[in-house]
Amino acid sequence: VTAIFANQDYLIAIMAHRQVVAAMKYKVVTKELPVAICVLQHVMAKYQKWKASYGYTTVVAAVLDRFPEHHNESIVLQGSLGLLRGNLYAQLRYREAAEQYFEFNRKFMSKGQSFWGLSGAVSGLSAFFIGSSPLTTLIESKILLLEEMATTFGQEKLLHVYRIHRQFLYNLTGAKGAATSEATLDGDAFREEESVEFCDVDALSDIYYLRLMLAVYYDDSATMQ
Repeated sequence: VTAIFANQDYLIAIMAHRQVVAAMKYKVVTKELPVAICVLQHVMAKYQKWKASYGYTTVVAAVLDRFPEHHNESIVLQGSLGLLRGNLYAQLRYREAAEQYFEFNRKFMSKGQSFWGLSGAVSGLSAFFIGSSPLTTLIESKILLLEEMATTFGQEKLLHVYRIHRQFLYNLTGAKGAATSEATLDGDAFREEESVEFCDVDALSDIYYLRLMLAVYYDDSATMQ
């Protein structure tokens, strides 16, 4: 799974596919299998192979159902998190998904798995904003808490992502700390020009899609182009 975040998609897909084929050949279904299937699902979705990605979702759900007594084990939680992401592509509403992502954050953090917990929360923030959830003060507090956790556990890349989302919130609400230009992420929480060199591919992707959302909201045709 780590290789996905290093953009080694083909390599990790081959490894995951071999694990799935071996499980089918020897008829051995393990708790680790859903994670391997979710890897394939993720890669298919990333390359817009939607039909294949949706197909894996059903398989993951069926395999996870075979281990109900292990639903709180880390490896099963990882498979369940992947299933949620797959369902989101297929049929789940973003508002419904947001709180489920935050619940995964709580479960993983309670097990000391900061990367999984904090990355799950990133998905929660994305679902929260895309789903047009009410912008109360609670979401700012949640993001600030996530930033604190990312700092505590040394997850610097995820810290940038949280700051990007907080700046998006400020711009969207016109709150103190918003950028002078509404469709740029250059304010109190995040300064794009100063920080972009420290951002990985995922963080850059967040910058682009959040700026596009702001451009549409504020009818900024120059940024949209």
